This record gives sequence, C-alpha cells and structure tokens, in this order.
Amino acid sequence: AAEANKGLVPPAVAVHMFGPPGAFLFACQVVVAVMSSGSSEQLAVAAIFSWDIYRRYINPEATGVQIIRCARIVICLFGIFSGLLAILLHTGLGLSLGWIYSSVGVFLGGAVLPIVFCLTWRHASGIGAICGAVG
Repeated sequence: AAEANKGLVPPAVAVHMFGPPGAFLFACQVVVAVMSSGSSEQLAVAAIFSWDIYRRYINPEATGVQIIRCARIVICLFGIFSGLLAILLHTGLGLSLGWIYSSVGVFLGGAVLPIVFCLTWRHASGIGAICGAVG
C-alpha cells in the first residue's frame, strides 16, 4: 500500500514477478527513459535559446562556433536548473511519482476531446479548441 501511494507499483510488480533481475531491468528502463527524454529536452532548449534568442537578439553576427558554445552553456545551465528543480519538488514539497501520474492525467485529459473534435470536425476553430481545453 505504501508503494502504491508513492506511485511505485511498476517497480514493485517487477520485483514480485521477476525478483532481483526484474528490479535491475526496471531500473535500466527508467535510466534509459530519463536519459532519452532529458537529453531531448536539453537539446531543444539549447537550440531554441541559441538560435532564436542569442543569434537573433543578443549577437546577430554570431559564428557557428559561438552558437555552439552558447548551446553548450545553455545545456549545462538547464541541466543544473532541472536537477535542482527535481530535488526541490521531491524533498521540499514531497511530490512523488503518484502525484506526477495524477497531475499529467489532469493536465492532459482536458485537451483530448477538443483535439479529437479539431481533427474530425471541419467547422472547428482554433479559439474553440483553446476554450474547450481550458474550460
């Protein structure tokens, strides 16, 4: 019950079904998923900042080397920021995986029907989709 309240049902099931190898494989899956999504997120933030902000507004004459240097700095800073935010949310506020699962469902669930209607109804407008997701 304590594991379920913390959102740890998948690793508990892996341990129950497969023993220690199941725990190891589940840990490997989590590491791979976190590294994959984390690297994609960091690269996206770095690309947006270096091309859309740094090159456009800060240094319009930036060379390729300067843009790459800027992107690398942004990756480091965003990684530190993300890590500190994760520590704050977990230790400071006590948020667990269970909270994340619930909040993702709440945040994304309201947008499903407006998206379906936008895709299937030719009279749907952008304002209607936004109002449907927010309301």
